[in-house]
Amino acid sequence: AWEKANRSWRVLRKDVCLFNLRTKLQEDRIANPPLLADLLAGLRSDQQQFTRKRLDLLEVAKSLRPPDISLAAAQSWVGELNRLNGEEEEAYSQFLAELVELEE
Repeated sequence: AWEKANRSWRVLRKDVCLFNLRTKLQEDRIANPPLLADLLAGLRSDQQQFTRKRLDLLEVAKSLRPPDISLAAAQSWVGELNRLNGEEEEAYSQFLAELVELEE
């Protein structure tokens, strides 16, 4: 009888602990940390800006056709695309560094 009551008490204690843990993990500040949410919002904004810039560059590329095309114009377009790729790579590197810093 005593052993059965002890076992029941332990199970109840375990269930209460698990319930409290689940409740705590579902809190908004745990499930969606504000710093992480801000970091992801910044990434989303950066991605949207890079997409707009890329679309603008594609519009420029569409206009580069004979007889308006020149070697200088094509090189300028490629240079601008490379610059944009570099900016994007730098932004993502910074994001990853901030993400790693956030986890520490």
